[in-house]
Amino acid sequence: RQRRALKMITRHPCLLTLLAIALCMIENAHISYASTTVPRMLMAQRTGLLYLKMVTPELDPGSVKVWLNDTNLVFDAIGKEARFHVSLKFFRKVESQQSDWEIKSNEVQFTFQKKWEWRYWPRLLYAKKGQGELWDYVGVDWRKWKAEDEDAYKSTGGDDDDWLDEEHALTKMPNFKLEDWDDSAMPLLNRSSMQPWLEGKPVASVLFFDRANKKNMQLHALFASVSKMLVGKCDVARIDKQNNMDLLKKLHISKFPTTQLFLESGETISYDGTTFQRGRDLVQYLYRQSGRAWMDLHNSTHANQFLGNFSRVAVGTFDTTGPFKGVMRKAKQFDYLARSFRARTDLVPLVFARINASEWNQTDLKLFLSKYNVTVPYTGMVMDKRTDGIHHFFYKWTHRLLSNWAYAMQFNYLEKLTSDNIQEFRNRGKPMVYIMLNDYEDP
Repeated sequence: RQRRALKMITRHPCLLTLLAIALCMIENAHISYASTTVPRMLMAQRTGLLYLKMVTPELDPGSVKVWLNDTNLVFDAIGKEARFHVSLKFFRKVESQQSDWEIKSNEVQFTFQKKWEWRYWPRLLYAKKGQGELWDYVGVDWRKWKAEDEDAYKSTGGDDDDWLDEEHALTKMPNFKLEDWDDSAMPLLNRSSMQPWLEGKPVASVLFFDRANKKNMQLHALFASVSKMLVGKCDVARIDKQNNMDLLKKLHISKFPTTQLFLESGETISYDGTTFQRGRDLVQYLYRQSGRAWMDLHNSTHANQFLGNFSRVAVGTFDTTGPFKGVMRKAKQFDYLARSFRARTDLVPLVFARINASEWNQTDLKLFLSKYNVTVPYTGMVMDKRTDGIHHFFYKWTHRLLSNWAYAMQFNYLEKLTSDNIQEFRNRGKPMVYIMLNDYEDP
C-alpha cells in the first residue's frame, strides 16, 4: 500500500504539491500555537471612560483584528516574535458604537465609552479575582491613570454601597439587572446618523438620555426590553446627552430622559415615557402611533354610525372647492392635532374624524352638516358630544389654540360617573369634586 501511494504521488505532481502544502500548514499551525501569547493589558479610567492598552512589541499593524460588542472584546495581532490573542468579558457593559482604538508600533490603545457613568470600576474583568488566568496579565496604565477623587466629572448614579469596599469588590460577581437587556435593536444615534435612520419610517421613537443619571437607566432598560418587538412598526433609537449637545440644542431638549415621536412629515411630538411601568403597555402605545390618528368619513350613513360609537368626537371638515383660504394648511394642522392627542399619555385618547367635502355627494353633505348648523361650502372643526351638544371652534387656526380648545371641550362641566367611565376620569389625574345623588329622590 505504501509503494502504491508513493507511485501515485510521483505520477501526479499536483498531489505532491498538495502534500507539501499540508505539511507546511501543520508545521505553521504548530509554530503559531506554540508562540501565541496573551498581551500585557494596562488599564486606566475615568467616570465615563475606560482606557485599555494592549502591549504588543514589534507589531504588524495590518495584522490587528478586533471583535467588540457591549460585553466582550476579542483581540488578535501578530508581532515579530509572537502572535497575540486575548478574549475577555468586561466587568460592566461598554458602548461599542462609541468605542475606538489606535494602533501603534508596540501597542494598541483602546478607549471605551462606559454604558453608564458610574464610580470607577473596581476591576477590568467580569471574572472575580483569582478566577481565570487573565488576571495575571492585567496591570495599571500609570501614564493615563487618574485617581477617582481627582476626576473632574463626578457621576450622580453611583449609590451602590456594596461596591465601596475595594477588597470585597474584587471578589463579588457583577449583577446589574438593568443592563441585562439587549439594546442591539435600539441604535445609538448622533447628529450625522439621525436623519438617515429616520428616512423612510412613518413614525419612530427616540429616547434622549443622560448616562450620569440612574433614573435614565430604568427607562433605557424598558425601551431595550421591547425594541426588537417594535422593529418595522415603530422603531426606537437613543441619543446620548454627553456627546450631542449641539443636536439637543437644535431640538430644544434640556431635560432627561425625554422621549419624542418623529413623524415622516418632519413633525415631532413629545410624550412622557416615564409613565410606562410595563413593557406591554409601552408596546401597545407605540403600536398605536403607527396607525392613522383619525377616521375618514365617506358619507352620512358611515358618519352617523361612527359618531354613535363614541361620547365625543372632534370632527374636521375641509372643502377645497369653497372660498376659504388656507384649507390645506388647516387640514395639516388638524392631522397634527390628531396625532399629538393620540400621543398623550395623561388621558384617554380623543377620537378624531375628518370629512373631505370633495369626496361626498353635495346633497348628502349639506344634509349632514345641517345638524352642526353650518352650510356648504364649509371648512372648520366641531366637537360632537353626545351628552353636551355641538361646540364650534371659532378661533385662529394655530396648534396652541386648537390643542387648548380640544383639550377643554372634550370634558363636560358636569359629568355623570358610571362603572363604565369612572376609570377614565381617574386616568386624567385631575382634581374632581364628587356630588353623590340618590336617583330615587329629587336632586
